[in-house]
Amino acid sequence: MSSFYVEFQKTGWLRGLIMMALGGWILFQPGMVFGLLVNVVAAVLLVMGIMNIISGIRLQRQTGASFGVGSGVGLILAAVLVEAFAKVFLAMFPLFIGIGLLIYGIAAMTGAQHNRQYVNVSSTSGIVYGLLVVIAGLFMMFNPFGSAMLIFRFFGGVILFMGIMEVINWFKFR
Repeated sequence: MSSFYVEFQKTGWLRGLIMMALGGWILFQPGMVFGLLVNVVAAVLLVMGIMNIISGIRLQRQTGASFGVGSGVGLILAAVLVEAFAKVFLAMFPLFIGIGLLIYGIAAMTGAQHNRQYVNVSSTSGIVYGLLVVIAGLFMMFNPFGSAMLIFRFFGGVILFMGIMEVINWFKFR
């Protein structure tokens, strides 16, 4: 196990540089990275579908079973759907998160109001917290694509930070 850790640590600088480059790219060009990811996923599904159709036709000639053809057509259909509706799927994700945040924020404000019955409990912080959660939920609901890109940018920033820490740790522990 210790040799694995030593080998893992030796390549920390390279891993860190790759993570910094990827994180910076996602942070500063999230739309481009998202579009590229959609195209890569659709291309992989398309190639897998074509391969399944070819192997399914070969299998059908030999045994009469046509399982591969159906799954190949399904994968090609999935590739077309991913390419056509990627932005719709991406926009739906923040919408559902926004609805959840809205419900949670309203519940937090209601709970803060309920806690006013106790003498030593101030409800102001609970109401402010609930209001901020409601605002975040509304933002995600009414600007779903923008908030999805914001989440994607945050992810890029986290990867960038992780890459910086990898390089720092490589210098520290080499």
